Amino acid sequence: MFRATTPVLHFELCDEDISINDFDKILITLAQNKKPLIEKTKEDITVIDEKHFELALTQKETLVFQPQFLMEIQLRCLDSEGRVIA
Repeated sequence: MFRATTPVLHFELCDEDISINDFDKILITLAQNKKPLIEKTKEDITVIDEKHFELALTQKETLVFQPQFLMEIQLRCLDSEGRVIA
């Protein structure tokens, strides 16, 4: 990913027993050096099918990242039974 671009991040749920439809809440955190910089929710994603979804970032959002550091992504989900998956 490059700064000042509009990337689309693609996610795949690999566990065969899990579907995107199982989750009431989704939180995606993008960080650098353990510092959260961007947080996105289920409302921000585009669902492709039950195992795949995408997250688009804006130019303004990508400008907060520093090129000398790796970007870290954490995906946390909450299902209807209150279980958290990370």
